[in-house]
Amino acid sequence: MNSSRNVILPTLLAQSQTVFSCDSVRLLLGSTPIDNISWNLNYYAKNGWLVNPRRGFYAKPNYNPEELANKLITPSYLSLTYMLQKYGMIFQYSETITAVSYLSRMIPVDNFLIEYRRIKEIILIDPRGIEQRNGISYATPERAFLDTLYLNSNFTFDNLSCIDKGAVEALLPIYSNKSLNKRVASLIKI
Repeated sequence: MNSSRNVILPTLLAQSQTVFSCDSVRLLLGSTPIDNISWNLNYYAKNGWLVNPRRGFYAKPNYNPEELANKLITPSYLSLTYMLQKYGMIFQYSETITAVSYLSRMIPVDNFLIEYRRIKEIILIDPRGIEQRNGISYATPERAFLDTLYLNSNFTFDNLSCIDKGAVEALLPIYSNKSLNKRVASLIKI
């Protein structure tokens, strides 16, 4: 086993993150050449110490799918139906992880599907209503609610009791959309 291989795997396993790209590993290690890192990551995947869920991405065997969804396409954050069901705002279960990004894509990975929905860049890059937990970006209930209505004006919610009306009012200017304002006002009586 070469010396860089002796450093790379223990370094990755010691990290709290579970998903890595060659570039992120290079940042962790500093001066190790990228070709060497790529070769070693492939070696680890072939021997079962890491998995290779998508080309260019490596992960610990029990990786967090939310982390992968957040890293496959950046910038992005988890939102829409995935977060609505986590917050109890819709009751229908889906294993699809939904995220908002600068493009629309459906990406199958292992036994789940990641769906990215395109939203205007000015909305995407505004940090209000987006939380970071363990290196993963999540929409707050209010941001997920507004993202969903912005992208699907006819969406039906099962429970809006967790919505903070003040937070919704503070986030509405991000979208700059009069029809969204009317729809929100009719749903939560702002």
